[in-house]
Amino acid sequence: MDQAGTAGRRNELPRWSAWDASGDGRPTFVVLDTFELAIIHSANANPEMVSRPNALVVSDDLGNVRHPGDLVDLAEQDETGNFKRTIIKTGDPDRYGIRVGDYFL
Repeated sequence: MDQAGTAGRRNELPRWSAWDASGDGRPTFVVLDTFELAIIHSANANPEMVSRPNALVVSDDLGNVRHPGDLVDLAEQDETGNFKRTIIKTGDPDRYGIRVGDYFL
């Protein structure tokens, strides 16, 4: 229930949690619409942006790994009001050669 956080309530957006949203004991790993890879870091403090968490971007759009990564707010918008980054899917960090533990030590 970490990801949804609102089970049983209607008309609410999912809440993202850094830990165990998939149920496997690991932080949530996502692919962004910019093709960057990221680890969900924390929920957004703004209750209106609960579906847009803070994320640690761990690769560029070509898959080149960044360490220590860049902490970004997925609610950040460009000058035209469009979101700069959006989650398009969750993924398995092992598939991309990312060791999540390296980013939390």
